[in-house]
This record gives sequence, structure tokens and C-alpha cells, in this order.
Amino acid sequence: MRVLYWNVRGIGNFDTGGRLKDLVNKHKVEVIGLAGLAEPMIDLINDFVQRVGLPGFHFELLHNSTTERQGNIWVLKRIGSQVQVMAMSTQQITISISGCLCYFCSCSC
Repeated sequence: MRVLYWNVRGIGNFDTGGRLKDLVNKHKVEVIGLAGLAEPMIDLINDFVQRVGLPGFHFELLHNSTTERQGNIWVLKRIGSQVQVMAMSTQQITISISGCLCYFCSCSC
């Protein structure tokens, strides 16, 4: 299992989305934690996977957004991946996939 975690700025622009797509294809990534997106600085985009062009990834993002605040972590997964959210807060998401725990955090003071 390969996981990509990128503390990315500018995921809403075309060049950054293209770079993400290239990294995913090159390294055959199963889970993206921005994958997690850490601090994406844009509102959650429901069609993000289609816009970036990540074939094989589930269109539904895991995220830590609430009705009161914009989330700062997005997690994308391949279709067919069995992902279970183990814990979530304003600064982290922990998932279980293929018997492994993956912890995505974005800390701020």
C-alpha cells in the first residue's frame, strides 16, 4: 500500500492539480492525504477528483470540515479501498486501511 501525504498550497490551481495527478500515477498511490490535503485553503470541492483527473479514486472525500469551520485535511482513496475512519479532530484524521493505521495531521498554534 502506498500513501501520499502533501501539505499543499494552491490545490485549486491547474498546475498543482496536474502535479498531484502525476505523483499519484508515477507512484501508484492508493490513499492521498492532502491527503490527506493539509490546509487546502479552499472550500471543500465535491467534484475535486474529477476536476484533477484522478481515475480510479472515489469521488467522495474524507475531511474534517464541520458546519462551523472549513476543514484543513482531505483524504482521497481508491475505489475499492476499505478505509475506516478511526479518529478525527480539527487537526488530524486517523484511518485504518489494509490493517495499517495512517495518521494525517495539520498542526497550527
